[in-house]
This record gives sequence, C-alpha cells and structure tokens, in this order.
Amino acid sequence: MKNDPAEVSGTVPGSPLSEEDRRLIQQFEKLEERQLESLDAAGQRVIELTSLLLGLLFAALAFGDDFPPPYLGGNPLAQGVAVAALFCFLGAILFGLRAVQPRSYAAYRHNLSAMARELDRLVRTKSTAVRIAGGFFFGGCFALALLVGILVLRGN
Repeated sequence: MKNDPAEVSGTVPGSPLSEEDRRLIQQFEKLEERQLESLDAAGQRVIELTSLLLGLLFAALAFGDDFPPPYLGGNPLAQGVAVAALFCFLGAILFGLRAVQPRSYAAYRHNLSAMARELDRLVRTKSTAVRIAGGFFFGGCFALALLVGILVLRGN
C-alpha cells in the first residue's frame, strides 16, 4: 500500500530524500490513515444535507390545503421534475447509508496481504457508495433548482 519513497520523489534509489519529499510522504500517509473516517464523514454529510433538502421538497409539495398544490396541479413538467428530485434525494440517502453502515469484514490476523486486500475492498466499497450518493445528491439539487426555475418562469 505504501509507495517506494524513491518512486514518490523521483530520486535515484539510494540517494537521500529531501525534507520536502519526506513531508509529502508523511502527508500521504496521514491521508491514507484517515481515509475510512473521511469516507464515513462524507456519507454522513450527504445524508444530513439530503434530509434537509428532502424536507424542503416535501414542505413545498404539501404546502396549503390542496394536494397537489395549485402551482403543480396543471404543470406536468414541474410534477415530473419534482418526482425526479424525490428519487434522486432518496437515492442519495440510500447510498449515503451504504457508505456508513457497519458491515462485517474478514479479519486476517496472521496474513498481512489478505489484510491489505480486505482494507482495499472496504475503502473501494465506501468510496463508490459516497461517489454515487454525491451524484444522486447533485442530481436532486439540479432537479430542485430546475423545479424552482420552472415555477418562477410559469408565474404561479
């Protein structure tokens, strides 16, 4: 998992590393150590923000005594965009949960290469879920902004 310092610095093997090279290596080692915590925090943040925007979307859709509200009733484009935003936000929450949910993993106590493979698998799974959750989140934000634009341009 760690790179050869000579490869990182571009120096000839056996030559001493510069102080800048050592700092760079230390920085990447810190990033690697905190990678799982960063992915969990990103997943939690996606869930928090999506829940907030989903609540706003539900409030906008349920505003008033009539359902659907008058500004959506005769506007099939706005209705479709609202449903798309809803599905995007739900997808973001589901994949955010996938990133942070506890899961079992094989603990190879006496096999370091198997441990490294398991850690790589864990990081890959979490980072994929966070990336997909982010895509759904941005899709939902785009759909929500589009919905607001449609309603403003329509004048209702």
